[in-house]
Amino acid sequence: MLHVFVLGTPYLLWDEEPLTIARRIPRAILYYLAVEGEPVSRGNLQVLFWPEASEKVARARLRDNLAKLRAALPDVNLIQTIDDTLMLTPEKVQVDLIEFNNLLKVAGQLPWRLSPAKPLPASIYQTLAEAAKLWRGPGFLTGLNWPASVPLDDWQRTKETEIQHNLKRILNRLIDHETANGHLERVIDWILIAIQLDNLDEYLHYVLLKTYLDLNQRNEAQKY
Repeated sequence: MLHVFVLGTPYLLWDEEPLTIARRIPRAILYYLAVEGEPVSRGNLQVLFWPEASEKVARARLRDNLAKLRAALPDVNLIQTIDDTLMLTPEKVQVDLIEFNNLLKVAGQLPWRLSPAKPLPASIYQTLAEAAKLWRGPGFLTGLNWPASVPLDDWQRTKETEIQHNLKRILNRLIDHETANGHLERVIDWILIAIQLDNLDEYLHYVLLKTYLDLNQRNEAQKY
């Protein structure tokens, strides 16, 4: 099983051992396919990775880099070819972002329909907490050395905005849940994660200071 981690500094595990893809473009293609989680056309990959190249040149570069990627993988069957599309084999690959999105779907709309002043059902709380803990920060695919490409930059920025929006909603709901239950130490844990996402959110800073004071941790509040 290949484990792909993108919710923070990216890395790969193959059967629980670190896996390194040395070449930059094959590595970037692998992470892109992992995040998409569904068939991607060769034409789309060509436009994303070589937007300035002619179709003939881009097609040749894609073919060459896919061969290098397959050679670097411990199992050539990790990449499926379906007609003119490519994808990672779902049965052989686990991606933290896909797990995050699946947990969000399991939680559904109930967490945001309930009053913030009321605790969440235990199963819903566990689902949201599990999703939040998948985030390692400080950002989506932080530090991945992408090829120079405006379309790729736009894709990463759009994905990161979407992920951070969903994560912030989850964290705010977890903060409300812990506040309603009187678990103020846990409130602080979730707020500190949320502030990493949006350090300019004055309300989060206010709630953190108030929670320190409610816990009679005046020294911590003063330092903060």
